[in-house]
Amino acid sequence: MAEFYGSVMTDLGATLLADALAGTAQIQFTALKTGDGTYTEEERSTAALQQRTALKSEKQATTFSSVERSSTSSVVLEAIVSNVSLVAGYYVREVGVYAKDASDPSSTPILYAIAVAKSADYMPPYNGLMPTTITEKFIATVNNSAEIIIETTGAYAAAEDLGNVPDLETTDKSSVVAAVNEITELTGFLRVDNAGSHNSRYRGKNLGTSVTAAQYTAIQNGTFDDMYIGDYWVIDGITWRIACFDYWLHCGDTECTTHHVVIMPDENLLVADGSTTHYMNTDNSTAGGYVGSGFYKGQNHDSTTNTAKATCRTKIQSAFGAAHILTHREYLTNAITDNHASAGAWYDSDLEIPTEKMVYGCEVYEAASTGTTIPNKYTTDKSQLPLFAHDPSKICNRANWWLRDVVSGASFAYVGSNGGAVFYAASYTAIGVRPAFAICAA
Repeated sequence: MAEFYGSVMTDLGATLLADALAGTAQIQFTALKTGDGTYTEEERSTAALQQRTALKSEKQATTFSSVERSSTSSVVLEAIVSNVSLVAGYYVREVGVYAKDASDPSSTPILYAIAVAKSADYMPPYNGLMPTTITEKFIATVNNSAEIIIETTGAYAAAEDLGNVPDLETTDKSSVVAAVNEITELTGFLRVDNAGSHNSRYRGKNLGTSVTAAQYTAIQNGTFDDMYIGDYWVIDGITWRIACFDYWLHCGDTECTTHHVVIMPDENLLVADGSTTHYMNTDNSTAGGYVGSGFYKGQNHDSTTNTAKATCRTKIQSAFGAAHILTHREYLTNAITDNHASAGAWYDSDLEIPTEKMVYGCEVYEAASTGTTIPNKYTTDKSQLPLFAHDPSKICNRANWWLRDVVSGASFAYVGSNGGAVFYAASYTAIGVRPAFAICAA
């Protein structure tokens, strides 16, 4: 560690200070300069140093990173000297503080104070790996009544704060910059804005109380900027969570070409009351498949009105606006034979009860092919929503909710309030509805 004799204010510095005390000048500290000049005992005397106007052998100059008043008659100036641009090394044997009169546009910096080293630090040339820095603190004499300005342009990070290059867990350890560039290249895919990239990342951020114009523009462009799986809006007291980006893009007998965001509410939009609310059917029948259910057609098998789907639609349109709800083509079951779905067709769709595949990523109770009997299982909803793939805890909301898969002639599948994959008779009133739908630009 370097050790210096006491700093000495030069005659030029004393004159500037006197002018500042008289109110005719304003001290501005401009730079700290280092050099490797050697001084004889006579040359480092106070009288000799007071007469100096420059360092003997200046090597580097840097601006100050901080200034603190240490007493009524002095300030501590701090500068961090780096070897980044140094070609040849040197011993720091002399340090000078430069200042000027800030009130005089024609003023040029003068050597305000100087200090000479008893034992000097070596500043090596830059090796292209890790910069070497020396923190210099200089106590400069002023007066409490003198107005002081410090000229700064920022500071280097100290070496002890940056750590050692060999400790980096990167392939390229040639320099900190090279390591950062390697990390940036490796993580560059995270900054790609498209459905595939955003479907692969779960975040869970609150996006506000409405979808903004900028967000709709990002949806329209298919970039989905600053929207990720699990993000959500809280509108009308309901948490509407992003489940997938572009789930139905390019699907349908008529191709879906509109970029969209699939939403599922955290809560059931239709809450089971356990007594009189028949969301699927008033009787234990799955005749007509999902399309034949009371939920879908708005009329139960006993011809009573079923407003379940209409109620969901009203809540969704209230939150996002009818013009922002995607209508796409969906293949849905419309007949059953021997307890399994046997036929289906393409229908316009703006919201539906999800399938087992959308929730679990596979079939659980939906009938499987026996080799002889082949159920009608055509669907575009053939893969798990990323929301449930990334965070399976989002499947269970501590409430029962229907799935549209036909399990038998009497039952549909549903998600149990305890997280189980289950099924029950179509007229069961203790099961609610948690629909899936998509929003898009108007």
